[in-house]
Parts: sequence; structure tokens; C-alpha cells
Amino acid sequence: MGRKTAWEERATLEEKAVADAGRARDAALRLEAGRAKAKDAHDRLVAAHRDGNDSREIERAKQAIRKTGEDLQFLKAEAQGLAQRAAAKQQIANFDVTDNSRLLDELRPGATEVRDRLAAAFAALPEIAAEYDRYVTKASALVSAAGKSPREEGPDGHGLDQLLQAIRQQLNTREIPVPLPHGRHSAWVEQQNQAAAKAQARESATARAA
Repeated sequence: MGRKTAWEERATLEEKAVADAGRARDAALRLEAGRAKAKDAHDRLVAAHRDGNDSREIERAKQAIRKTGEDLQFLKAEAQGLAQRAAAKQQIANFDVTDNSRLLDELRPGATEVRDRLAAAFAALPEIAAEYDRYVTKASALVSAAGKSPREEGPDGHGLDQLLQAIRQQLNTREIPVPLPHGRHSAWVEQQNQAAAKAQARESATARAA
């Protein structure tokens, strides 16, 4: 089996984060129940002393406290460990940074394909609307032939004239972009930084030569 794609790796991290978060919640619930159990054992010991119970009852209460104390220590350690593991969400955030280029590159084929489908759908709309209009014209003529008014009886038009005009204008003036970052702003900032660095270097050279 070949190397996983970046998105498959990211999905693995997400699954781990969800599973760890679930285990952390379960551990926290068990810890809460353990604390309640410890409190109950302590209350029983206090009650045994207060009521003057025999030494066996008091000893059983002490044993219950020792047992719940040990359980609490274990549950605290488990909850703490799982809480740390639940930090896998941070791993996802880190992955989005370290493998940003891979993730974007793997989006490109699907993003390009959906852009092409969208462009094809919009390009087909004017002709589909024109065919719709031809049906409206034929049906209106038949309504008139029956001595009725198409304005009153229909058929109604599609009501998309303004939208179709906007689509035609869009298709004639601008290509639908691929839904991915174009990076033009970052490139511009880099050019500005390089130009500023060159200007500073020239000024320094001039100052040294003076």
C-alpha cells in the first residue's frame, strides 16, 4: 500500500481526536463517580464514629476510604493522560500548517473538476432558457388560437431574464476561477519586501561610498 494522501492522514488525526476525546469524557465521568464514592465512604466513617459503632464497622469504613482513595489516584492519572492525548486536536492544527501545501495540492483535481462542471452548467443555461422560451411561444399561440389570452391563462415565462443576462455578462468577461487560493497578495507582499530590501542595500552602499 502506498503512502496515504495528506487528507487521509488528516482524517486519521481527526478520528484519533474524536476517540481520545470520548475516552477522556468517560474517564472524567468515572473520576467524578469515584469522588462521590470517596465522599460517601468518608461520611460513613464519620457516622460510625458519631454513632459509636463497633471497631469492625469503623475498620470497614476505613478500608472503604483506602480503597476509594486508591481508585481515585488511578482515575486521576487516567483522566490526566487521556486529557493530554485529547490534545490531538492541536495535532490537526499543526498538520494544517506543516502539510498545508500537500493539502492544497490534493484539493486541486477536485476543485478544478467542480469548477469545470459549474462553468459548463452556466454555459448551458442560455440555450436551455431559449428552448424554454420556444415552448412558451408555441403554447401561447395555441392559447390564442383557442380564443383566450396568454396573459391571463398563461403560460408564464421563467422569470430568469435578469439572471440570464448577468450570467451571459459573467461568462463573456470573466472565467470562473478554481476555488483555491491564488496567492496574488502574498506574491505582491514578497515583491514589495524584495524591492524594499534592494533599496535599503543601495542606500547602504551609497552611504559607505560617501
